Amino acid sequence: MSAPAKALLKVVSILYIVLGAVFLLLTVAALLFSVIFAALDTGWGEVISDLGGILALVLLFFAAVSLTIGIIGVIQSGKPSKALFFIVSGYIIGGLTFVGLMLLTGLLRYFPVWSMLCLVMPALFIAGGYINKSAAPK
Repeated sequence: MSAPAKALLKVVSILYIVLGAVFLLLTVAALLFSVIFAALDTGWGEVISDLGGILALVLLFFAAVSLTIGIIGVIQSGKPSKALFFIVSGYIIGGLTFVGLMLLTGLLRYFPVWSMLCLVMPALFIAGGYINKSAAPK
């Protein structure tokens, strides 16, 4: 049986893979700047180096999640019986993104409207999952 939302889910999954690659590049950059600041003999070199290491770990986590979701999504996008993966992962990622937006709003005292774009990809995952679920044999 064909999956009506196969193209939508495949495109969003590829976007997750690209996002994961961007996070990997940012991880390398954070580690590089962390090493550079550690080599400086200023009083702030160690503090900035530690913060860079923490940032690199967070970015590495985001890269791993994005790459995993993207790769599994590309593989399962054509299978209507796997629609529940897209629905569940869309809700989980969307919820975490929403919580992150609220924390960012609380810390920075403004609502980053441009960050609302981060909710589009999980919403498309959820929509594509429901479209494929309706086409799955019962």
